[in-house]
Amino acid sequence: MIFPKGGVRAESTILFGKYQICRVIGGGRSGTVFLAEHLGLGEFRAIKRVPKGDGGFFRETAVLKELKHPGIPIIYDLEEDSNYYYLIEEYLEGESLYALVNRQGSLTGTKIVSYGTELCQIMEYLHSFKPNPILYLDLQPHNILICKGTLKLIDFDQAVSAAQAAMPQRRYGTPGFAAPEQYTDGPVDVRTDIYAIGALLCYMWEGRLPDVYAGAGSRDIPSEDEGGKTGGKAAVSGWEERLKAITGRCMNRDREERYGDVGQVLTDLMELKQGVFKEKQMSLLRIAVACSSHGMGATHVSLSVSSYLTKKGISNLYQENNGSGAVSSMAGYLDQNPDQYGIFHIGNWEMKPRYGSRVRLEQPEYDAVVGDFGTELQSVSEEECDLLILVCGGKWWELGKSITAIRYLAQNSNLRVIFNHISSGTDIVLPEDIARLTFYRMPCFTAPEDTNFGRFFEAVAGGTRGGQRIRKLAEERTGKRERKSAVRKRITGFFHIPAEADGIKDR
Repeated sequence: MIFPKGGVRAESTILFGKYQICRVIGGGRSGTVFLAEHLGLGEFRAIKRVPKGDGGFFRETAVLKELKHPGIPIIYDLEEDSNYYYLIEEYLEGESLYALVNRQGSLTGTKIVSYGTELCQIMEYLHSFKPNPILYLDLQPHNILICKGTLKLIDFDQAVSAAQAAMPQRRYGTPGFAAPEQYTDGPVDVRTDIYAIGALLCYMWEGRLPDVYAGAGSRDIPSEDEGGKTGGKAAVSGWEERLKAITGRCMNRDREERYGDVGQVLTDLMELKQGVFKEKQMSLLRIAVACSSHGMGATHVSLSVSSYLTKKGISNLYQENNGSGAVSSMAGYLDQNPDQYGIFHIGNWEMKPRYGSRVRLEQPEYDAVVGDFGTELQSVSEEECDLLILVCGGKWWELGKSITAIRYLAQNSNLRVIFNHISSGTDIVLPEDIARLTFYRMPCFTAPEDTNFGRFFEAVAGGTRGGQRIRKLAEERTGKRERKSAVRKRITGFFHIPAEADGIKDR
């Protein structure tokens, strides 16, 4: 179990002769979590310390010690002293779903469905666990970690066996994610967890907490019109309608109208993932960058374009389409590993190296792909792209290769040529057959994230199909953020809990 890095540093303590305490990394109602190093193995562990007398500790321990699933932390050991119990767990380094959505806002459709699929696979494992199926009963963003692109479920202190769940007792949950039946002392079942799965899908789509249950009927993904009423969203695509239907069925007030088991939710999400998202991949904004010779700065320009798109709210992938190996080298230097899609998350960039034709990996959904082709002009000439940027050298010993490259790509109507590494006072004389094209002189940018690059890039992209699509996408993303901000401002008393919901916990 892990929480965000940082926190209060604990005293230098060695527990049970083998765990060197490093620092406090989390805490809450049930106890404190420490980061510790196993002195014999040289590996990190998460140690949850709970005061004696907390019955929930034994319930969580009894659940976790039997579970073996890649989406659930491993339990290594149980210890105790005169005052506390200690649960020694796998140390998972990642970011909570809450932190991800709080930082990024609503997620892309593919990420929503991918995370939803992974969550359903974990829940299906729990619900079918032998001999005693397990209900989690507190699915919410703080209890989900994204570790190198993979979903992990933590904090099992509310989990119970299906037999225990059938007994009337006081329940706890999280407002906005707890099913209606958790506001009473009545029994719960697998459909209670299914409600929370729908609430999480809604949360990832909207980028905000679902409304606290207030006796509503069937629940849908809210539309994005200013009134916040369902049905107001314009031009809803096929996959959005299907995701909306899945979420609405999960969150129906009447348990009998929800999915009967998680496997049914998983099947619908898998069909959505495999089928409808192909249309999204077909509509990708494609930007290609190439250069006339090595060292002209194609990679620098590509990363600058990627940073610009990200700031505009346009999700994008930097894709290495050349043999430089730059992405792998950068990742190796920074000790980074790829996610399940083979993508490295470095800074604000999502970067995919060239793996070769024999490696076939599923690709998440993006608004755009920025392809860095380097000097591979033949490859880029065969690429269907909305904007093609050719970076050339303007010095007299570079012009020969520059002219050859320009002529090779001159028939592409979306071509823009940038001359790099030349001063503003240097004249560039080109043959008449290519002089009709649009050329730009690239200013000096100290880093790809340079904010001044934005104005320059907008001028370069102007008049191309790519420039038009970028403006449209940026307007859509800006409008979406503004509408969501307006909706948030109108939501008052969000954490008001109905009188009958005293047993629901608010974290």
